Amino acid sequence: MVLQCFVVKFIEARRPDIILVKWKVKECVIIEIAVPWDVRTKIKEEQKVDKYQDLAREISRLWGMSTKVVPIIIGDLGTIIDQLTLLLSMLGVTLSFDTTQKTVLLGTTHILRKVLEKKDRKRS
Repeated sequence: MVLQCFVVKFIEARRPDIILVKWKVKECVIIEIAVPWDVRTKIKEEQKVDKYQDLAREISRLWGMSTKVVPIIIGDLGTIIDQLTLLLSMLGVTLSFDTTQKTVLLGTTHILRKVLEKKDRKRS
């Protein structure tokens, strides 16, 4: 189900990756996902939470439910943020971090291979 957020005042960040709404318990979770460089995982976590605070406050006010922002951040080489286990369990998600890290590494390898192939073609 696609849920559009119509708000009364202008909010710049109003298109999060996922909005999970639990109508029965009056709870809304704004989920933001990112795969930054490993050294930027903490910075990216803070940016994602700060970016959607206005939207979280507006949803709480308009819909009358508790709202929180949950950043799911995994570094490009598999680094995970300190709170990831807690955040995922809060969402009811269980993940194998070995599999998650392997998936991220394979994705990074795929991107790197594509970039290097393009550079190699330009030289030829």
